[in-house]
This record gives sequence, C-alpha cells and structure tokens, in this order.
Amino acid sequence: MDLALRQFDEAHASEVLGWARTPEEADQWASVPFLRLRPSLLGEWHADPDVTPYVGLLAGELSAYGQVWEDHEENEAELGRIIVAPRRRGFGVGRRFVSLLVAEASAGGFSRIWVRAAAGNSAARACYQAAGFVRTTPTQEHEFNLDQERPYVWMRYTGDA
Repeated sequence: MDLALRQFDEAHASEVLGWARTPEEADQWASVPFLRLRPSLLGEWHADPDVTPYVGLLAGELSAYGQVWEDHEENEAELGRIIVAPRRRGFGVGRRFVSLLVAEASAGGFSRIWVRAAAGNSAARACYQAAGFVRTTPTQEHEFNLDQERPYVWMRYTGDA
C-alpha cells in the first residue's frame, strides 16, 4: 500500500472533521460532542508545541489523520486522534498509517510509544494491535487513567506486528 505521510495542512480540516459521521464517532475520536467538531478545534489541538499533526495520502487522496504527541521529559511519544476516511476503513489504511506515525516518533528519538483508545472502540484497538501495539497491564492502565476524564485502553508499541 502506497500511503504517504505528510504534515497536516489547515486546508484539510473540513474534510477530516467530516469523517466523524455520528456522535459516537466524534466522541471516540475527538472526545467532544458532535456539534463541537469545527476547524477551530483542530487549531486548538495544533497550538500545543508538542503536538505534530499528520495526514495519510493514498494515491494523492486524503485518507487518514493523526497526531504524534512528544514528551521529551519522559522520552516517550503518544499517537493520538487517529481517524481514517470512512471509504478507506477496513482495508488496512489505519494499520499502515499508524505504522508510519510510529516510524516518525521513532525517528524523533522516542524509545517508548503509546496509544490509547476509548474503551468501546474495538476497531481502533484491533488496528493498533495489528500495527504492533499490546495492551498494558491492568495496574498500569489504572494509573494512566487516573488523570483522564474517561477510561481508556492503553497500549504500548512492541514492534511485534
């Protein structure tokens, strides 16, 4: 699959936001109400200097969006807010895109790479597992969720894809 990783451009905002088609998808992807999905939300996310947004282009077509969150103090990165265009779901685009984000985080020198998914988002967990992530221990997951507004399933990259 010839999926190309590129830096996000604000011109992509409306299309990416349109990929969350239901309130449940908006909640699982962005952790916000469906009606709050607007370009200014992406601007808020991208204002954080430790967040780098990316898109995946398949045959030149916008097909995926996600972020790499860098934590230099802990020497770790987290992949976040990953979404695939609805017409591209179920064809391995998400797994390939996640692998490209992992490569980007690794190239940045991060030795530990994490991802989390809303507890009910089994499709995201399957995608991350296929890309080489494994679920953390229950104790670690509990600790990671202490500061969260909701429980997440936390996974770490092992490279065993």
